[in-house]
Amino acid sequence: MALLAASIFTATTGVAADDETVAKLRVCADPDSLPFSKNQSGQRGIYLEYADLIGQTLQRPVEHVWVVTIYGERAIRSSLLSDRCDIMLGLPQDEDMGPKLILSKPFMKIGYALAAPKGSTLSNIAAMQGKKIGVEFGSPAQSLLAVTDGIEAVTYRKAPDVLNGLVSGEIDAGFVWGPSAGYFNKEKLNSNYTITPVEQRWQFGSSIGLQKKDAALRDQLNSVIDTLAPTFIALMDKYGFPSGAPMMLAQANSAQMRHAQAALPDVPVETLAAPSVKNSTEAKPAVDHAKGNSMFNNYCAHCHGPDAVTGEKRQNLRNLSKKYGERMNEIFTTTLATGRLSKGMPKWVGVISDDEIATIKAYIDTVQER
Repeated sequence: MALLAASIFTATTGVAADDETVAKLRVCADPDSLPFSKNQSGQRGIYLEYADLIGQTLQRPVEHVWVVTIYGERAIRSSLLSDRCDIMLGLPQDEDMGPKLILSKPFMKIGYALAAPKGSTLSNIAAMQGKKIGVEFGSPAQSLLAVTDGIEAVTYRKAPDVLNGLVSGEIDAGFVWGPSAGYFNKEKLNSNYTITPVEQRWQFGSSIGLQKKDAALRDQLNSVIDTLAPTFIALMDKYGFPSGAPMMLAQANSAQMRHAQAALPDVPVETLAAPSVKNSTEAKPAVDHAKGNSMFNNYCAHCHGPDAVTGEKRQNLRNLSKKYGERMNEIFTTTLATGRLSKGMPKWVGVISDDEIATIKAYIDTVQER
């Protein structure tokens, strides 16, 4: 993760900030990640408000250390585990980031949700037959609908894009990342839509991370989490987070749905944005097979299979040459530039580089079934 220079300020916590006998509680947070955290006045995000409540309860002044978190584990290693802060909120229940990391008990669960008009009866997959349903690219819902007949899936980049599609009438409902969708619905759409958690297996515990040496503080935090639970529920409502028991999408007697669910990943895949596309007539770089293979598995394998191996005929990129012949390059370029949203393929324009696109294409060329 690229790490911004730390920008620090002390929040008002009810403890005198100039009391040198009280150790500050240093909290790592992203400066631009609403609804979780924001380095500005006004709505500061649920993590910052919760951190201030923790500081008040522990009677420690809170100091925020700003860290850009888009690269996940690297951000944790370069901030929390490098002793730049004492705690980091919002870590998943997964301690595989190294022996120096420990976690509090979860203080909330977050995950995917169904966004729908108020009064909607789309409460399971059976009710969605014949409907247009939005999905976020790389999400479990995209995988689910890819193996479910009778539903037209429309793929979007992010949760607000799904909600905009709902507002415009492009879709009847949409699967979204709950926190982002709930916040957007409340702040931009006047809470005109219902955002309901779905599938227990698509909900994830959110915890507080600490260094292993701070086990005593971890035990204090576990106690504080219980004490502040009612107050935190009010914070979730303030930021529009979905609440309540997750709805089950599959009918108990649906063998097809049980098979589809069993094939899905248990963790969310980070949403990818789209690359620009080089004109296929431009000079092609020499094939770096290992690099192309790695990029393909990073960006494309979620839908098209690791190493472009998949049992789904329509998603098999190994038969592009046989299917399109001399038009293969044209079809590849057009598809990446415009997408095929109704078939689950988003537009890939403007995020990963032209060279990366060319490297992926060169790799795909090497695996064609002649």
